[in-house]
Amino acid sequence: MLRRVLQGLAVLLFIGIGVVVYRGVLSPAARQGFKNIDASERVKKRSTSAEVLRVMGGPPAQEFNLGLDGKLWIYPAPPIYMQPQIAIRFDPQDRVVYVLPPE
Repeated sequence: MLRRVLQGLAVLLFIGIGVVVYRGVLSPAARQGFKNIDASERVKKRSTSAEVLRVMGGPPAQEFNLGLDGKLWIYPAPPIYMQPQIAIRFDPQDRVVYVLPPE
C-alpha cells in the first residue's frame, strides 16, 4: 500500500517537473522569449526603430506612445523570469535610449 502511494507521488512529481520545464524552457513562448533576449543584446543605444525591428525580428508585443518623451516597446521574454519582458525606450527623435532586459 505504501509503495503504491509513493509511486503515485513520484509520478505526480515527474509530471509537475515536466510541466514546469515545458512552460519555462521548451514551449513556443519560452523559445521566442529566449530569441528576444538574444536579439535585445544586439540592440545598440541610438539605433532607430527600423534597426530595432530588423534586429528583433519583428514588431513588439506592446507599444506605448509617451508623447513628448518618445515611445516604449515591450517584447516578451521567457516566462521563467521574474519580470518576463524586454523594454526598449526611444526618444522623440526615434533613437534608442535604453534597453531593459528581464530580471
